[in-house]
Amino acid sequence: MTEIVIAHSILDYAERGLKEHLADIKTMLDAGVEWIHIDVMRDPFIEGKTAFTAEEISLLCNEFGRDAFLDFHLMVSHPEHPEHLLSHIESKVPPSRRERSNISIHREAYRYGPAMNLQIGKDADKYARKEHDLYSPSTQNTDWYKKLKSLDTYLCGSITSDLKRIKEAGFNAGLALEPGTSLKGITDDMKRYMDMLLLMSVRSGEGGQSYDHNVTYKIEQARKADKDLMIQVDGGINSETLQEVLQAGANNLVIGSYITRTDNLAGRIGEIQDTIKRYSE
Repeated sequence: MTEIVIAHSILDYAERGLKEHLADIKTMLDAGVEWIHIDVMRDPFIEGKTAFTAEEISLLCNEFGRDAFLDFHLMVSHPEHPEHLLSHIESKVPPSRRERSNISIHREAYRYGPAMNLQIGKDADKYARKEHDLYSPSTQNTDWYKKLKSLDTYLCGSITSDLKRIKEAGFNAGLALEPGTSLKGITDDMKRYMDMLLLMSVRSGEGGQSYDHNVTYKIEQARKADKDLMIQVDGGINSETLQEVLQAGANNLVIGSYITRTDNLAGRIGEIQDTIKRYSE
């Protein structure tokens, strides 16, 4: 059976002061967690919020780049923009370590900006939001569907280009989907460069949310379409939802506050590992 990966989200630590929690991250690595999940957030994709500055990314690369698998989740619009740190990550992770690093970008990353406003006009904000599924029947019934479809086809090229850049730089490349974004939005060109599919099971931008059980079906469909794909699920995973996610076909679990908000980090990780072991038997 495929190995199940625990990717520990340290967003909670970033919000409480990253430097004060470096020892906690080390404790988790010592307990058997190999992946550190780093939620890089920038406005407007995450409205009014910034997480993981360039300095903090440098700190993590210096402290843990040799021992951990660094998993960068870019919750940003236009990932190629210098301010959104794709170039910075490339500069901080040497080529020899990039096979043990991943960079995920969002399928919805290019909806923000003048292109959407020019095409759609006054209703651009509604359809540009990351929560909206451009492949949903409600979109297809609008007067702007042809414009939206044409624009989305154009934006697919930007996403594919970024995935290609990440892959050709030597990193693993991931594509992230919001809970409401359909799997239909993944093109064959994107699949060519994808090492991992990241399915958000909460709305991106804030830790501690409840798992969206509608995403379970999406996990099942993604696994049915590709039995070998690494499927990462991010959001609301705890003792009550862990088995549901595993049974649906996920093999990479982003777990944040369920670990960070316990007094016994090693003990909580051990509990998760035991659940995974029982499922795998």
